[in-house]
Amino acid sequence: VAAGCPDPDARKHLIQVYEVGITPDLDGRGYVVLEFVPGVLLMDHIRQFGPGVPMATARRYLRDLCRVLDACHRLDPPLMHGDLKPDNVLVDDRQT
Repeated sequence: VAAGCPDPDARKHLIQVYEVGITPDLDGRGYVVLEFVPGVLLMDHIRQFGPGVPMATARRYLRDLCRVLDACHRLDPPLMHGDLKPDNVLVDDRQT
């Protein structure tokens, strides 16, 4: 996905997918091999702020998420996440 994204600002926020498949030796279970990115889930990161996330931080994260979603939806064919929530977003070591 990241390699096919034409928006360089959005691309830096996407994790590279290396392989997707189904394992015949494990009862046909699906698997996905992703780039390793050290960080924490957005939900866990939000909890570290206590009662409230600073407005500037919330705006920055929301802007980045919207930029990435817009870029993914503009792909041909469009890519939809299907389960976007704070537990499925990673905040890396650079706080992006």
